[in-house]
Amino acid sequence: MKYNRVLLVKFYTKVGYGPRRPPVGLGYIAEALKNAGIPYEVLDCDLGYTTEDLLEKVKNYKPDLIGISMVTLGYLSFYEIINQLKDACSCDIVVGGPHISTMREEGLADCPGIDYGIVGEADRSIVALCEGKPLDQIEGLVYRSNEEIRFNGVVPPIKDLDSLGFPTYEGFELEKYYGFKTELSLVTSRGCPYGCIYCSVRLIIGSRMRFRTANNVVDEVEHWIKLGYHSFAIMDDNFSHDRQRVLDICDEIERRGLSGFKISLANGLRADRVDRELLQRLKDVGAFEIQIGVEAASDPILKFLRKGEKIDTIRKSIELALDLNYDVGTCFLVGTPGEAWDDVQDSFRFVLGYPLTRAFFFNIIPYPGTYIYDYLKKEGLMLKQPEMYLGTLRQNSNEPVFYTPELSVKQRKKLLRQARRVSDKVRYKYLRNRLSRFGPLAVLPAFLGSWHISVPFLKRSRFFNLAILPHYLRTRKQKSEDSNQ
Repeated sequence: MKYNRVLLVKFYTKVGYGPRRPPVGLGYIAEALKNAGIPYEVLDCDLGYTTEDLLEKVKNYKPDLIGISMVTLGYLSFYEIINQLKDACSCDIVVGGPHISTMREEGLADCPGIDYGIVGEADRSIVALCEGKPLDQIEGLVYRSNEEIRFNGVVPPIKDLDSLGFPTYEGFELEKYYGFKTELSLVTSRGCPYGCIYCSVRLIIGSRMRFRTANNVVDEVEHWIKLGYHSFAIMDDNFSHDRQRVLDICDEIERRGLSGFKISLANGLRADRVDRELLQRLKDVGAFEIQIGVEAASDPILKFLRKGEKIDTIRKSIELALDLNYDVGTCFLVGTPGEAWDDVQDSFRFVLGYPLTRAFFFNIIPYPGTYIYDYLKKEGLMLKQPEMYLGTLRQNSNEPVFYTPELSVKQRKKLLRQARRVSDKVRYKYLRNRLSRFGPLAVLPAFLGSWHISVPFLKRSRFFNLAILPHYLRTRKQKSEDSNQ
C-alpha cells in the first residue's frame, strides 16, 4: 500500500515554557519526504495546538498517513489522542521518536490506534513505507500482520549522513517559535559510544558514532544565514568526539567568510573532550554558550553512573570555558543509588562556587532498557511500575519513582525542592550580573527571569521573553562591539 499524503505531528511535550526551536528530528523526516516527492504538512502541537486543532487539521488536509513523533513521558495521554485520531479518520498512523524506539512491539500492543512504529533512524524507513515497499522488508518497522505484531529489527546505522540532506523546514511555522529571532537546531553527528547507566540515547540512535563532514555542516549554516537566521544550537550528543572535525568546521566557516552569528553548544559537551584550542576556535567563529553534564560532584557516584570522567576533569573544563568567557551551564542528577544527603549538598556547593549561566538538577527517570532500570528492578527499589510513572509523569517532574538505602523518598523530595532553589539562585546571580549596568532596576527582571514559576505567560511571549533575556543582551553587546571596531 502506498501513501501519497502525509501529516507530520509532534505531540505537546510540556518541556520548559514553549518551543524555542523547530523540532529537528521531524525536520529530517520532512526533508526525506520532500526529497522523495511525497506531499506532507506539519503540525507542531508545542506551538499551542490542541487535540481539537489536530482533529480539525486531519479533517481539512485529509492525509492517508499520519506520522507522529512522541516521547515516552506522559505516553498514556498520547495513546488516548492516537485512538481518538483513529476513530475520527480512516488514515493509518505511524509513530516514531524515542518512545517507540524504546517500547517497540509493546507500543503497538498497548495502543490499538497505532498501525506502524519505526525504531531508530526513520529517514529512509518512512519513505519506504510511503512508497509501498513490502512491510516485512522495511528496516526498523513494527507492524501488525493479522493477529500478530512483528518487528523487522533495528535499522542499521546510516553511515553517510551527508546523503540525508539537512532540514529546510518547508511547511513548518518558523515564525511562531518564540524568541527575538528563531534559533535553529543543528545536528551534525549521530550515535553515542558511552555507557552512562541512566541514558537511553544508545537505544534510540545506536552506539556507533557517525559524522557529517565539515563542508556539509557549514553548507547548512550558510543556507540559514542567507535567509536571515543568525542563531544556532548544536544538539549533538557528542559534538566534539572527533576533535579534528570540529576544527575543520571552524576553518571552513572562516574560509567562507561567514560571521555575525551565534552558536550555542546547548546539548552539552563532554568535559574530557574539550581543550583550550578547541574552545577558543569555536569561540572565534561565534560560539558563546556551553553546557557540561556533570551529574554529581563525587567521583564514587560518577563511577557508579559509568560516566567515564572524574570531577577534577570536569572542574578544569568548566574553569577553562569560564576563562574563555563562555556562558557555562551544568546538568546534575539527584538521587543516584549510593548518593547520600551530603553528596547532593556537595553538588549544590559545586555550582554555587562558579558564575554559571544555569544549573539544572534532574530527577532520575529509569527507562526500560537502561542499566539503572535493571539495577533498581533487581534490587527491589522501584516505587512504581514503569507503565505508571512513564505513562503519567511529565518532563521536570520531581516525584521520585524509586528509593535508595541512602535517601528516603521524603529526603529526595526535599533535595529536589532545594535543587530548584539553587538553580534559581544561580540564574538570578547570572542575570543580575548581566543587567548590572541598570543598577537597582536590574533586581526585578533578574528575579522574574530566574524564578522557576515566574509568570509563565511572560516566558511564553515571543515579545517579552525573560528566558532568553541573556541571549538578547549578549546579541546587543556584540552588535555594539562590532559597530565600534
